[in-house]
Amino acid sequence: MIFSKIKQPNSPPPEISTAEVYNLWDVITGYYESLEYLKMLRIYTHDPDLKIKLDDTISDISGRSKKVENIMSHFRIRTPDSPRKEVPAFVNSQAMPDELIGKYLLLIAQERIEMKVRCVRNAQYVDKVREFFIYLVNEDIKNLNSIIKYLKLKGWIEQPILVQNVPPECNEKIDVAEAYHIWDHLVFRYLNIEQTNLFVQLAHDGDFKLLLGKGLDILKKQKKELEKEANCFGINFPKQPPKELGHMENTEFIDDDFIFNLLLNGLNSASIIHAQAVKKATTNDRIRNLFARLLTEEIDAIDGLIKYGKVKGWLVTPPLYRL
Repeated sequence: MIFSKIKQPNSPPPEISTAEVYNLWDVITGYYESLEYLKMLRIYTHDPDLKIKLDDTISDISGRSKKVENIMSHFRIRTPDSPRKEVPAFVNSQAMPDELIGKYLLLIAQERIEMKVRCVRNAQYVDKVREFFIYLVNEDIKNLNSIIKYLKLKGWIEQPILVQNVPPECNEKIDVAEAYHIWDHLVFRYLNIEQTNLFVQLAHDGDFKLLLGKGLDILKKQKKELEKEANCFGINFPKQPPKELGHMENTEFIDDDFIFNLLLNGLNSASIIHAQAVKKATTNDRIRNLFARLLTEEIDAIDGLIKYGKVKGWLVTPPLYRL
């Protein structure tokens, strides 16, 4: 992920898509706005531990901002106005409690994950830009875990409604959001398995059939994991897919590139579902880590599928930033 400034100013800048430029601009704008607001909150903070947490967050975002600026410079994309180095205080420092500041840290940590996942799914033209966004997703997951752990120690995190009637042999707590996302993941995985079984029958390319088969094995493995968690917490299973699909004689009505793009769209949708589950799983750390692993596996699969689609010539990419 090394991006350097172009040494010859008169040489044309590297190609990049409009989607990637939009995402880089969106990320750097969010970083700049967060830096200004966090610096203001730092003025109102009383708790010494919270001041350290804010300083770490400001330092982390500043470091990431420089990385994004470096990439934008490499592609000769202008950046927004830089954030102010000093932010004045406007109200009495007693007006904003530390707990509220801590909750804001959680909010920005949650929203950053889903935003970066969207960036991964849209960055299809320049592989190194997509790799950078994947790096940011992994860093944001670590940051979210750190914030949740800190807020729990302080007693500043809101306890969501817990699921009632958890089986007595289960010694863990789970809230309604986590239970819903386990069920929602199962619904989606059941649909994915049925759809992929259909794709295996319809695909013509031998390599593509093998890729679909490997993906099907991963889906079945994840399905078993989710079923185990649903069973542990007494969550009802959704309707399961049929074990076998009828054989289709005529498969000429559909092309492999169409199947490929349906598959990629499905992976992109799954990544958003995973991200939403990760950011809302604040009660049970183990379940949040499960969702986080599913998310990282999904974006790795998206990355691999995009590269495969480029080789096959099946990938539908956004228009270039400079024509």
